Amino acid sequence: MILRKCYNELKVRESLEDEFSLPNERCVLFLDIDGVLQPLESQKRFNYDLDGLKNILAEQLNDDCFLHLDKYDVGAVFFDWDFVSIAYLKQLLLRFNMDIVLHSSWINYQSLEQLKCLFRLHQLDDYIVDTTDPTGGESEDGVYINKNFVIRKYLEEHPEIKHYAIIDDDSSLSELGEKFVHVPNRIDEETFIKIIEAVYKE
Repeated sequence: MILRKCYNELKVRESLEDEFSLPNERCVLFLDIDGVLQPLESQKRFNYDLDGLKNILAEQLNDDCFLHLDKYDVGAVFFDWDFVSIAYLKQLLLRFNMDIVLHSSWINYQSLEQLKCLFRLHQLDDYIVDTTDPTGGESEDGVYINKNFVIRKYLEEHPEIKHYAIIDDDSSLSELGEKFVHVPNRIDEETFIKIIEAVYKE
């Protein structure tokens, strides 16, 4: 919340419009987590006392939400998310004042408020506004099977979204067209530029 409030305050004080600005128009990033913010090989969380981590975070951030989260999810966000990817993500969010709609498999077992709590660890909670339908892409046994369908459905239900990009490590989402950017396990400079370009594509 602090990050977004500071940015909005700067916009009030000074015009920040440049070639990349999208003033007065909503911009959305459809965001995956595993293989995007969290490299698949990153497993440092298992080396730490995760119950202790939850207690420390609840106390230091004065928020009991951490006590009700899965300790391995908290540990993953705290220890395993890639800081370079997060830095690029923050640049995108600030550049476009983006909202985040999560389409990660994490939405199948976390509520929106729980997800916002997790993203708070990187000052990104205020950007999380929604998720795609966690039931619309599940089979009867609860397996998340069709992100293409739920993202298309979300866009149909929100026709006001004109500027957006979709990022995921799953290349099968290329069916969604030029708005999709394949992220190879983390956000790097090349994918960062491609995401900016995707926002502007019609």
